[in-house]
Amino acid sequence: MAIMHDVRLPESISNGAQYSTKRRTEISVLANGNERRSTPQRDSRRSMNIAFGIRRDSDVGQIVDLWEIVQGELFAFRVQWPLDFKSCDPRFSALSDDQLIGVGDGAVIDFQLVKTISIGAQSYVRNVTAIVADSILVAVDGLAQVEGVDFTADYDTGIISFTAPVPDTLEITAGYEFDLIMRFQGGDLVAVMDSWAGDGVGWDYGSVPEINLVEVDK
Repeated sequence: MAIMHDVRLPESISNGAQYSTKRRTEISVLANGNERRSTPQRDSRRSMNIAFGIRRDSDVGQIVDLWEIVQGELFAFRVQWPLDFKSCDPRFSALSDDQLIGVGDGAVIDFQLVKTISIGAQSYVRNVTAIVADSILVAVDGLAQVEGVDFTADYDTGIISFTAPVPDTLEITAGYEFDLIMRFQGGDLVAVMDSWAGDGVGWDYGSVPEINLVEVDK
């Protein structure tokens, strides 16, 4: 897990941000004109401009406070990615049968939370970390499991540990919510105070022209 503070960007700001997902692809054009494509990274890397999420002058203050707490680019923190933050479609509630995370073999007790995306015969599976507190639901062969009795969970790594090995061939499924681990990108935080309140107290309205966050390696 990246070096981080366990603090979270307010959802009211992340929900209105501008989002970007990037995959790095290295393309070589051969002498015959054919392409050879490869990638040095397994997963995409997400970024967002949270200036688009500022709706109130109080949002500026929250961003400045977060900037100071994490010391600019130094520490990462939790951010909800509104396009993808649940084991299911973000419009619905997570259920214990959302994702298949493993099959019992009578010996293994630790299972990594994963999310599988499928279109036709093609599937993409990624590990899920930075789980939202108290959001994990687990079932074995369709039977709901009780956290603290049947299993424990590491909410940072997304690893589920059963108190006893899961019997052979039984499917283990899970539902959950998760965050991304991101950091500020850029060493400066620029805020503009646009108008004076006129009451002798201070500025009435502020804005941040641009402030970018980037996902960090887990």
